[in-house]
Parts: sequence; structure tokens; C-alpha cells
Amino acid sequence: MPVIPRTKWDTKQQYLEYLRHLAAYVILAEPFVGNKKVLDIGCGPGYGVEHLSKSAFSIVAIDISKEGVSQYWDEYRRGNLNFALGNGTSLPFKAGSFDLVASFQVVEHIKAKFVLAYLAEIHRVLKTGGTFICSTPNKRLRLLPFQKPWNPEHKREYEDNELKNLLKEVFERVEVYGLRGSDEI
Repeated sequence: MPVIPRTKWDTKQQYLEYLRHLAAYVILAEPFVGNKKVLDIGCGPGYGVEHLSKSAFSIVAIDISKEGVSQYWDEYRRGNLNFALGNGTSLPFKAGSFDLVASFQVVEHIKAKFVLAYLAEIHRVLKTGGTFICSTPNKRLRLLPFQKPWNPEHKREYEDNELKNLLKEVFERVEVYGLRGSDEI
């Protein structure tokens, strides 16, 4: 279920989910997008890429879900920000099209047999020297050993070292960082 932007939330959990999703764009991606061609895979309703479009040269934002998210895209669309339906395992772009690819809270939704295809497609559309930034829940902080993800839409949650090893199968240089809530939250 996509996290929908709003001004009022029914629960603190809804508000925290919104902040967690937005933080990936503000904290992780924003420092890298200045005057760059950006692709966002799994953009959801679009509020995150709308924030990035203020400093990016251009952004193409895709999501696989027609229901629930595309209805918000007209609100955020602007000259340098375009939205489309698409699948991260089969991207409709030429090789080397983007300086930066972002994909937040997506990899855990992909069936294991398709994850390497998803990463290979990202690598293919990145320019030489380009950057891929992603985020995903850390299994170590959320689940007990052998416990399945509590979100039924998650096919697999990764520990930080598992994610790093997976990314190293496709990318030459990999750095893994944590993203947590602040004391105020």
C-alpha cells in the first residue's frame, strides 16, 4: 500500500511512515541530485521526487502501481519532472541515460528471482560513474530470526550485510548506511 501525502494522519504510525519515506529523498538523495538527470524507481504518489525536482536537471519517476499513486502525479508534475507506469526489471530507457537512480523501499517488494534483473537494469541505465541510492527496511531491526516480514507485500527483507553483498554482485563500489528516526520522532 503506497504512503499517500496528507496533512492529517489517523495514527502516529501513518505519520512516521510518511516521514520515513520522505527522509530517504531529503537525507539520502537530495545532496546528489543537483543539476543531474535522475530516475526514481518506485516513486509512489510522487511527493519525494517533487522535492528533488527543485534542484535536479530532470527527473523521470516510475511506479508499477496504477491504482493509488498515479492519481497524485498531476499534482506534482512540472517541466523537469515526469511520471510513468513502469517496472524496474524492464526499464524503457537507453543505456547510460541517467546520472542518478534512486529506488526507495522497493527491493523488498521484488521476488528473489527478479532482484538481480532489477539491479542489472539500474546499472544499465546509469551513466559511467553514476550513482544508485536505495533504501529498504533492515531485517535485523525488524524481525526475529526466521520470522517472515510482517508486511505481506514484502517478498524479502534484508540485513545490512545481505544487502551489501547483493549490491556488490552488480555494482563495483557499495556503501551501506543506516537511516533512523530522531529523538523528536
